[in-house]
Amino acid sequence: MSAAYDPTNPSGANVWRGKRCLVTGAAGFIGTALCRQLTNSGAEVWGLGRQSTAAAATDYWLTCDVTNQAQVSESMQECQPEVVFHLASIVSGVRKMESVLPMLHANLSGFVNVAIHAADVKCDRIVGMGSLQEPDQALPATPTSPYAAAKFAASCYARMFAEVFNVPIVIARPLMVYGPGQLDRTKLVPHVISQLLSGGSASLSSGTHRFDWVYVDDVCEALLAIASSKELIGQTIDIGTGKLTAVVDVARGLARRLHAADSLMIGTLTDRTGEPTRSADTATTKALTGWESRVELEDGLDLTIEWYKENLALGKGA
Repeated sequence: MSAAYDPTNPSGANVWRGKRCLVTGAAGFIGTALCRQLTNSGAEVWGLGRQSTAAAATDYWLTCDVTNQAQVSESMQECQPEVVFHLASIVSGVRKMESVLPMLHANLSGFVNVAIHAADVKCDRIVGMGSLQEPDQALPATPTSPYAAAKFAASCYARMFAEVFNVPIVIARPLMVYGPGQLDRTKLVPHVISQLLSGGSASLSSGTHRFDWVYVDDVCEALLAIASSKELIGQTIDIGTGKLTAVVDVARGLARRLHAADSLMIGTLTDRTGEPTRSADTATTKALTGWESRVELEDGLDLTIEWYKENLALGKGA
């Protein structure tokens, strides 16, 4: 890549114009937002996933299961991408033995397949996705769920690919992403908004755990900044605001906006143990990429509720 992130031009239109970009998991929450950002920046956008979606703003679509090595190889040969954003994964913090193998295949084998075959076609940059759930490298590095273990292992493979095989790969680690288009009702923001908009109640745990909440459009700008920066090979770069806010405070903020404070059922669910408390290392991210978050939590929640009101009224995202 040829230029660092310019905060006065967050879309990076000149950098990305005509650049062939492949987004795996392009039908997902962050994937659709990233494809839209790349399209607006003038990139040639290839989406990849097990099934297409009209929501993904792509120029081309490749139907592919990233756990299938032959399909990944064929897709890379067809696309010949300059930049790969690997977002395809199963995202769940569930702690059940039956989740181990699906997480291993989707989040580790899938990542390795994409990295190997992107390197085969001489891709300029591969951006993988880390997770706030994965432990830091400091010992003891003990993952707290099958998802966290698979993502931690994928990050280890990324460092190995970069160090041993000189593969131009970097890991972007977004913190707690939220925003328009998030339809997974196991996540706090869509759960609370959809329940309260439909006139129901939203059951919650105590909500005392704190997260670094980062708006999805900020995440997409950060991914472009990370992909554009030269000196990041083999590194893990945080994407967040650096600010921690309790789950219950976010839920109450949503309920207040929807005039449904009495519909929050706080403490009716059991707290999940082993949740990491991590805020983004924003100083390092800005120093290395020039990027920093722009959307404050209060503004992001306003924008998210506005999207839900419009789309639920249209029968979308229900």
